[in-house]
Amino acid sequence: MVFEVRATHAVTSTGVRACEVHPDVFVDETGRVFWTGGGAARIWPDVPVDITSIESGEENDIFVVEDEVVEVAVDWVEMLRGDRQAEERIAQRRRCRWSLPTVAGPR
Repeated sequence: MVFEVRATHAVTSTGVRACEVHPDVFVDETGRVFWTGGGAARIWPDVPVDITSIESGEENDIFVVEDEVVEVAVDWVEMLRGDRQAEERIAQRRRCRWSLPTVAGPR
């Protein structure tokens, strides 16, 4: 399943569009989830990101995110509210995603 969302912000360094799905929680068009709590925006695992607000309203300001991205965003919201199970789900996703060995392409 996919969701169409309207861009409300952009990553300053790249221009990648992002949507604020909950106060201080964002998804971008590359599938990243980040939050702006406590100052600078951060992407798991704590990588700083600079974002700016954009004027939305154009039809081309809509982009698609996968349902898994929305699930991660919900876990972030729950984690920020103190839900330890959500924090464990995020950590588990991170272990699964980044623990895979790098595979070389065909020779």
